[in-house]
Amino acid sequence: MFHYGVVWANLRYFFENISITQRLLGKQNGYLSTAILFVLFA
Repeated sequence: MFHYGVVWANLRYFFENISITQRLLGKQNGYLSTAILFVLFA
């Protein structure tokens, strides 16, 4: 099992990257980039 602290840090980093990407690309493109990031990191 993963250590929960590591998992939480990774999730927080992941969601911060999503919000940054949405700000850079705008809301409309942000959803697409979110899906792409999810596929890449999932």
